[in-house]
Amino acid sequence: MWQRAVSFGIAYFFIALGAKHLSQPHWTFVSFWMPAGLSVAVLLLSRTRDWPWFLLAILPANLLFDVLQGTRIPIVLGFYCANVVEYVTGAWLVRTFVAERPELKTLKEFIGLIAFAALGNTMLGAIIGAATLVFFGVSHSFMVSWETWWGSNVMAILVVTPFILAWCGPWNGWRRLFDSPKRIAEALLLLAGLAVSLWNLLVNDQGVMSPSRIFVIPFLLWSGLRFGIRGATAVCLIMALVMSFFSAKAFPPVEPGPNSLGQYIFIVQAVLGMATFIALIPAIALAERDRMMTRLGEREEHYRILTEAAFEGVAISENGRLLDVNDEILKMLGYEREEIIGHQIVDLVAPESRNIIAERIRTQTGDILEHRLVRKDGSFILVEARSRTARLGERTVRMTALRDITARKKVEQEREEAVAREQKARAEYTLQLIASQEAERERIAGELHDSLGQNLSVIKNQAQLLLLRNETPPEARAPLEAISDTTSVAIADLRRISQDLHPYQLDHLGLTGALDALVESAGSASGIAFRKRFEPVDDAFSREAAASLYRIVQEAINNILKYSGAQNFGVTLERDLREALLVIEDDGQGFNVSEARAGMGLKNMAERARILGGRLKLDSSPGRGVRIELAIPVSSKEAPNNNGA
Repeated sequence: MWQRAVSFGIAYFFIALGAKHLSQPHWTFVSFWMPAGLSVAVLLLSRTRDWPWFLLAILPANLLFDVLQGTRIPIVLGFYCANVVEYVTGAWLVRTFVAERPELKTLKEFIGLIAFAALGNTMLGAIIGAATLVFFGVSHSFMVSWETWWGSNVMAILVVTPFILAWCGPWNGWRRLFDSPKRIAEALLLLAGLAVSLWNLLVNDQGVMSPSRIFVIPFLLWSGLRFGIRGATAVCLIMALVMSFFSAKAFPPVEPGPNSLGQYIFIVQAVLGMATFIALIPAIALAERDRMMTRLGEREEHYRILTEAAFEGVAISENGRLLDVNDEILKMLGYEREEIIGHQIVDLVAPESRNIIAERIRTQTGDILEHRLVRKDGSFILVEARSRTARLGERTVRMTALRDITARKKVEQEREEAVAREQKARAEYTLQLIASQEAERERIAGELHDSLGQNLSVIKNQAQLLLLRNETPPEARAPLEAISDTTSVAIADLRRISQDLHPYQLDHLGLTGALDALVESAGSASGIAFRKRFEPVDDAFSREAAASLYRIVQEAINNILKYSGAQNFGVTLERDLREALLVIEDDGQGFNVSEARAGMGLKNMAERARILGGRLKLDSSPGRGVRIELAIPVSSKEAPNNNGA
C-alpha cells in the first residue's frame, strides 16, 4: 500500500508543477489546480480504509511544491488543510450518496460527482484557502481569492476526475474506440478540427471572450456522441490544457492586473466547465440508452431462446384458453400450431385430472403437479407441469412449463421393479443361508450330543466303576477321580456348546418358554439383576422366524454380558393382532451407535430383523446404556416376509 501512496505523492507533485506552468507567471494562484482532480479520482477508486495513506502522501508533495514557490510554511499548512478537507469531503459525499465507485455510466453518477465533489466541497476548501491567504497578507481580497481558488478546483475536478474515472474503468470498450481505420481517421479529424477551432479562438481572435467560442461546441458534441465517455473526457482534458497554456503563456489576452486577470481566468474556468457538460451529458445519455437497448434486446433474445429451444414445453394461456405454445409442446402432443391455439387447456388433460387442473387455473396455483395429457392420436403422456402468472400489457396470462416424464417414469418403475427383485432374491438367499446354517448347527449339535456326549458319558461311568471297586489300587484313585471330574466338565461344556448351536428349548418349550429360559439362565450365570415379561407368541411365528428371533435375543444378551458392564437388564416381548414388539435394554456404559454399526453382531441382528420384515431401532450413547426395539409383523406361523424392512 505504501508504494501506491508514494507513487501518488510523486504524481501529485509533478502534476502540481505542470499546473503551475499553465498559470500566469508571478501570479499567486494556480488557475488550473489539476492535483484536485487527481486526488478526488484516486480516493474514489481506492478503499476508504486506504485514504489516510494517500492524504499523508499529499503533505510532502504540497510542502515541496509550495516551498519551491517561496511560500511560507504556515501558509503551506493552511493550503494542505484546505486541500485535504476538500478532497475527503467530496469523495465521501460521492461514495455515500451516489456510488461506491462511480464510472460515469449514468447521469446520476455524473450529476452527483458535480454536485458533491466539484461544487459543494470546493466551496469549503476555497474558504479555508482564501482565509489563509488573507490572514497572512498574501492577498488583500477574500472574494477574489475565494473565486479563483474555487474556480481552479472546480475546473480540475470537472475535467481531470471524469477522465481518470472513465479511463481507469473496465477496458471492454477500448477496442470499440479505434476498431477500424475509419474510426482512427475520424478521431484524427476530430482532433485536427478542435485544434483549428482553438487556434482561431485563442490566437486569431479575442480568446474566450470572443463570440466565436461557440464553434468549439460541434467538436465537443462530436467527441461525446461518436467516441463515448472516454472520447469526451479526453477532448475536454486536451481543450483545458490548451486553453490554460495559451491563456497563461503564449498570448495573454488582457493587460496584467490582479482583478482583470482574475476575472479572465474565472471566465476560462467557466467555459471549460460548460464544455465538460456539453461533451459528457450527451455521451452518458447515449451510453445509457445503448445499454438499455442492449439489455432489452438480450432479454428478448434470452426469452425467445428459452421458449423455443427449451427442452420443456412452454404454453401461454388466458382464462384457461391457449394463446401460444412453443415447438416442444407441438412435438409432445402431435398437433399443428393452428390446431392447438385457442383450445381449452382442460380438453388436453386426461379425464382423471381435469377437475384438478380447472381448479388450479381458477385459483392461479403454480406448484409442480404430475398428470397425464391426451395426445392428438388419443394416447397419453405423463407430464410434470409448473405455472406462473404474469402481466402482459393490460392482460394477465398464465405461463406453464411442461416436461414429458413418460420415459423417466417408465425407467424409474423398471428400476424400482429391478431393485425389488434384487432385494427379494437377496432376502431369499439370505433366508436360505440362515436356514442352512441352522440346519447345519442342528446337525452338529445332534452329533455332539449323540456321539461325543455318549462317549464322554461312557468314560465318566467307567472311571466311576473303577473307583467303586475295592481292588483298585490307592495310587490309581486320584487319577481316576481327576478323569471323572474333567469328563463331567467336558460334558457340561459340550451341552452348552450344543445348546448354543441349536436351542433345543425351541423344540420342547416353544419360543416364549425358550426366551424365558435364556434370560433366566443368563441372569443366574452372570449375577446381573434382570426383569422379563413375555406374552405368548408361540403361534405368531414360523419355526424359522422363531429361530431368528431367538438368535437376536441371544446376541443382544451376549453383548450385555460381555461389554456393557450393566447392573440391570430387561427383556420384554409384547404382541397384538398385527405385530410383536421386542424390547431389550440395560443400564450399562453404552456406546456410540454410528461407530458400532460395523460390528458383526449388530449386522447379524439387523439382517435377521430385515428378513423377519421387522423394524430394528438401536438407541445408545456413552454412559446411557442401550435400548433395542424390534417390531415384527405377526405371521401366524406363515413364511416370514422376505421383502425386508
